[in-house]
Amino acid sequence: MNTTGSTSHEVLGISASELKGYTVEQIKSMIEGVQEGVQGEHLTTEAIAEATEEIYEEANHKNPAAVALGSIKTARKSAAARENGKKGGRPVGAYIVQHLGHPVTCVIDESEWKTYSKHATESAAWKAIWKAQSHLEPGSWNDHYRVIGTDGTICKKDIAMAKFQYGEKSF
Repeated sequence: MNTTGSTSHEVLGISASELKGYTVEQIKSMIEGVQEGVQGEHLTTEAIAEATEEIYEEANHKNPAAVALGSIKTARKSAAARENGKKGGRPVGAYIVQHLGHPVTCVIDESEWKTYSKHATESAAWKAIWKAQSHLEPGSWNDHYRVIGTDGTICKKDIAMAKFQYGEKSF
């Protein structure tokens, strides 16, 4: 059916990666739903079946090179995994980014803060805040964020200082 571009983008208007994990039936249902809203020429039943299969394959295709690299086992990787296991495994985020999720015009109560994400380093936590705010226009409402350090205290920095310290290019 498709010789150039992505079938999922042509038929559904979204990329195949957004459909990863969807079943064939779910994809077919989405195509049929889109076809109901189309004025003019519709896809035939055979074309819908063909598009469904192509989109399913696009969404669930695994890159053979990536699969091969992920399955390579070496003595060095095994030793590193053993050492990490002795230390308690992969580190869980030590720096916690918290946010409010709503506008505030007065004092913020501690109970209002919600966990946004967890990070192994302080710079990664500040980068997460910067990315969360990057879509905002200057002067628009901004969610309130803070970083809680490994000792449980609030990191006394703001995003501008973090950009300066860690370099804006690294954000």
